[in-house]
Amino acid sequence: LAAVDRCRAAVRSRLLDAVPESRFAGVLVALAIGDQQGIARDQWDVYTRTGVGHLISISGLHITMLASVASLLATRLWRRSQPLTRRLPAQDAGAWIGLATGLAYALVAGFAIPAQRTAWMLATVVVAGRLRIHLDRWDILGVALLVVVLVDSMAVLAPGFWLSFGAVGLLMFSGEENAGPRRWWERWLRAQWAMFLGLAPLAVGLFQQVSIVAPLANAVSIPVVSFAVVPLSRVAGVSRGRRQ
Repeated sequence: LAAVDRCRAAVRSRLLDAVPESRFAGVLVALAIGDQQGIARDQWDVYTRTGVGHLISISGLHITMLASVASLLATRLWRRSQPLTRRLPAQDAGAWIGLATGLAYALVAGFAIPAQRTAWMLATVVVAGRLRIHLDRWDILGVALLVVVLVDSMAVLAPGFWLSFGAVGLLMFSGEENAGPRRWWERWLRAQWAMFLGLAPLAVGLFQQVSIVAPLANAVSIPVVSFAVVPLSRVAGVSRGRRQ
């Protein structure tokens, strides 16, 4: 869509103008809109060797976070208006607005396979919830996989397809209630090792390499990038555009 392309170009321009001398400008652009063309080869080598290359993009976690925040804010604001709540319950309105926000962000991010997977999972959750249809998390992942393949059957040839769906499946498996530890840090470590061990054969098959420091690197990098770097990159792009 032309409007989406213009939006992506505007955000990219703002970020590059904000940090014209920084060698990490390409990384900020990738984290903001999913455009990885500005990342130098030596930087990619470092990210690949440490196993954090998957963070240098718009991930499902980022889209879900933004959609959740939008849904929460919309629900609270909607409840303040009696005319609006008479037309549509605040919870339903928040769910639809959160979904719309997630879909819009996925489009701005380039709608790569991880973004598609997240968008269709969010859509499945919202639609099933509004229709009072019970689906467990494996059903939701399965619906998203089916939609991605139906929309683009060639997606199965992309490494991102297997890495994205495989990573989510491993996280879901490691988080099963009867899987063991209950403390948050134990669940976090379990998830990291499940990801590492489960995706290692796939990484070897696709890229002929695997990073043995990936669990430790991701344990530190995921919270920092997801909860600090990514939100700040969004704020930087928006605030820069307003000042101009």
